[in-house]
Amino acid sequence: TNNKGTAKIQPDGSFKVKNIDYFNGSLIQFAGQDLPVRYDPFDASRAYVCGTSGWTEGLSLYSSELAGRTEKEIAAISLEINANNSRT
Repeated sequence: TNNKGTAKIQPDGSFKVKNIDYFNGSLIQFAGQDLPVRYDPFDASRAYVCGTSGWTEGLSLYSSELAGRTEKEIAAISLEINANNSRT
């Protein structure tokens, strides 16, 4: 999970876990609420929110790039991208 174990659902049904945005249109009904979240550290392409009907999957907009990547791989890639961006 993230540090709080919850995420605030945005008006468009998105939520953020570990600085990655996830989306599921069915979450719009929970906009503004902090709900429990979970994620798979071995597949950062998806995360889960617990609403009134149970756990709902959210997909990252970058799911094809993140699929199957671990949390550590993503952290290493992020460091590299940030280093490249700071040089320009």
